[in-house]
Order: sequence, then structure tokens, then C-alpha cells
Amino acid sequence: GYSMSDLPARSRLDLLNQRCYDNCYQLWDRFPFPDTLPLWIMNYHIPSLGRKALDIGSGTGQLAQWLQKQNFDVLCLDPSPMMIKQCQSKGLNCLQTIFQDYQDTQSFSMILAILSFIHIPKKEWSSQIHKIAKLLPPKGLFILAVIEGKSEAIENPSLKFPRFFSYFTREEVLQITEKEFDLLNFQSFPGPVNPYLLF
Repeated sequence: GYSMSDLPARSRLDLLNQRCYDNCYQLWDRFPFPDTLPLWIMNYHIPSLGRKALDIGSGTGQLAQWLQKQNFDVLCLDPSPMMIKQCQSKGLNCLQTIFQDYQDTQSFSMILAILSFIHIPKKEWSSQIHKIAKLLPPKGLFILAVIEGKSEAIENPSLKFPRFFSYFTREEVLQITEKEFDLLNFQSFPGPVNPYLLF
């Protein structure tokens, strides 16, 4: 096993999150924002751009599986081997990695980061949003979900499986994305503690 103190800061955070998701993956085996996401995808995706989708932090692949049924060619990214195993069992195309380490130059017509960027430290956000913009054509669709708040921290450090979170306000997200993206829609949903923000 790893000794946590031997790892550089980001690797340590990534490992914490991965350990949690590997051990508790069944908790997240559900379709995110089921009343909103399918509608947004149907309304805002431009079919003439093609049907290649990138699902960042795909989890158990529920959303990716639905996309595949809508004839999207989906690539799932997730750092958790257990999550990747769930995606593969659904016949999905997967890469076990975090988005910061993803190095492909292929273009997608749609990119989804549904509650996955919440694990990226705030100081890395601008560069990762820029990377997403480069993977999309003009008018390509990016759907992002975060948890509302202002801090970043390792949550529940005393529990068996703590996780690292970065929280954002609507204004912060708009500030980081406005250079490269136009906002088509926004919705806030009640969350277990803080609201979810969907862009």
C-alpha cells in the first residue's frame, strides 16, 4: 500500500478519492439529474457536429449507457478501477485516468463533467476548462455540475473513506468559463448538504 505522506499533494488527494470510490461505488450507481440532463442534451447538442461524447468521471456508467442508447459514441474517463469495471460491464469504452492526465487531441461534440470537477483543486480549474474548450468544436456542448460553496477541503478526514472537494459559487464558475463558453442554461438543485449547480 501507499503511505499517504510519501505522495505529492495532488496524487494524495486523487488517491483518497479513488479509495473512496473503489470501496463505495454502489452508492453512486444512479443516473444523475434524470429530469434535466436528458432534456438539456436533446435540446442543446447539435447533431451536425457528430455524436462523440466524453464523460469525465463517468462513475458506474449510467449516464454513458443512456448516451450510447441515443447513438452517441462515448468515451468514459474515471480514475477508479471499480468504476471502470462497472462501465466495462455495460459495454462502454473506458480509460482509467483523471482528466488532468488525459492527453488525447481527438475532438468531441459534447463533454460532460457531472460532479467530477468537484475533485479538482481550484487552482487547476482554469487550465482544465481551457483544455475542455480545445477538445470541443465551436458550438460544442459542455455540461458541468458542481456543488455550491466557497471552500476546498478534505471532507470527513476522520472517516474511513474521506474525499477531497472543491466548492464553487455560480459567479466563480461563470468567471472561469466565460472566456471560452456561453451559458445556455443554469439550474440549482437541493443537495444532501449544499445545493448542486448545473451549467
